[in-house]
Formats: sequence, C-alpha cells, structure tokens
Amino acid sequence: GSPDHVSREDGTPYNAKHSAKGGLIKQQHNICGRQLLQHMTKGTQEECMFTEAAMIGYTRQKFFERAMLAFTVLDRLDPTNHSNTSTALKKLWDRLISVSHICSIGCGPGCDAVGIVAFLNTLQRNLDSRVVFADYAIDGWSSCALDKVRALLSSRFPHVTIEMAFCDVRYNLQQESVNGKFLEAIKADTDSGEVGTSSRLILVSYLLTETRQKWQGFFNDLCRALYSSKSMLLLCEPTAWQIHDFLEFFEDDFVDFHIWLDSSQDSPHLQSLERRMGPAVVLVCLK
Repeated sequence: GSPDHVSREDGTPYNAKHSAKGGLIKQQHNICGRQLLQHMTKGTQEECMFTEAAMIGYTRQKFFERAMLAFTVLDRLDPTNHSNTSTALKKLWDRLISVSHICSIGCGPGCDAVGIVAFLNTLQRNLDSRVVFADYAIDGWSSCALDKVRALLSSRFPHVTIEMAFCDVRYNLQQESVNGKFLEAIKADTDSGEVGTSSRLILVSYLLTETRQKWQGFFNDLCRALYSSKSMLLLCEPTAWQIHDFLEFFEDDFVDFHIWLDSSQDSPHLQSLERRMGPAVVLVCLK
C-alpha cells in the first residue's frame, strides 16, 4: 500500500498526510487561541481578533476549565459542605436552588452556563424557563461553539427558551442601537412576571477585567432593571481588582449582600486584597 497509509493499533488505516495536516491546523488554532486570551487578559482585545481559528483554540483550551470553575464555586455554598450557617448563606442557597433563569454576559463559547446547568443538575433542579447567551462577538461564538451548546441544552431541557443576543458592556444597556436585543431578553422576564418564586442568575466571567471600568454604565442600567427580581450576579475575574470596584460602585444602591467564593472565603481579613489562590469569585445578591 501507499506509505501515506498506516494502521492504527486496532488495525484500521488512516491517511498520515491527513493526520499531519489536522495536527498543524489544531496547533494553529491553539496559537491563535492563546494570543486572543493574552489580549483579553490585558484588556487589549479588538473585535477583529475574534477569528474562527482563535475562537476554536480558545474553546479547546478554556471550555472545561471555566465550566468547572462555575460548578465548583457554587458547590462551596452547599450547606452540607461546611459548618457556616449564616443567614446570608442560607438566603443565597435558597435563591440558588430556585434558579430557573440563567443569563451569561460575555458568554464566549458558553462554558460558564454549562457549568451552572451541570451544578443545578446535581441538585435535581431543572431549568424551566430561559437561558440567554450574550456577547459582542456572538455570531462568531455561535458558529464556533454556541450552536452546539444550544442543541445540547435543548435536547436536555426541551421547554427552555434559549436566546443569543449581541451585547457590548462598554455601552449603556439603554442604548438600544447596541444592546437592544439583550435588553428585550431581560425585559421578557421582568415585564411578564415570569420569574415568580424562582430566581435569576447572571454570569459575568473575566469580562470586567477585559473591559476595564467601561462597564459601569451598562451594569448600573442592568442592576436597575433587575431590581426586586430575586437576581444574583456571579462575578469571576483573574484578580479581585475590578470586583472591588464593582462592589464599591453598586453596593449602596443595588447590592443586598455578597459572599466571596474563592480562596478568601473563610479568611475575611484577606478579602480586601487583590490576589487570590486562583481566580477571584463573588456571588452578589441584588436587592
């Protein structure tokens, strides 16, 4: 036979040239993904950087890690995992186990929402209303990963409405020419009274650091829109810098209370510091 054809361990043939080409493509995707991630970490990303190769590489490198982060930090709230029986913790846990609406802002390939759904599944809690994926590169993420995530969630939760929306937190939420579709998705719940006895969880992962305080107007509008709707914000960032700013800006007007779910959880004297062992994570219960 041709030297290009060799056998796998099970005896089935494959084309060596094709395999080598596939390896080079995967390597290129990984390189592009790392470059995109570096820019996002520094807040220097531009829309033109979200190429198909970069998104595929990013998804391959980060999807499982970020999904597991979302899963494990919420698991820290489980009363059976620790002896903390504070009123605030119980209130957050009660809200968490009644979540039926998830909204992921700056969703990327959808890893955060998948981690949350997996966590709720361990509690035998099924989503019964709406999941919203929002990003300013939503079209690219949809073709790269989100369409597959949508299909997976739809097969598991056939009664759930799954929406994709363009969203740019550098602009006010009320600026309808930019964030109109996302605003409609949020209002669909709050205006119709769908939430009822259930609650909503808003996921914001690494987005504050990537946009460096350009997010203030957007989240001011969002917190105002979510007032009295039993909503929570899960904020995950590489350091606590932007989370501290978020809490300083909004604590008086919109935040009922918050709990750190990172390495500082049981060390209150460390929570004012910027660094953590791993990402900085806080769960915010809105008024």
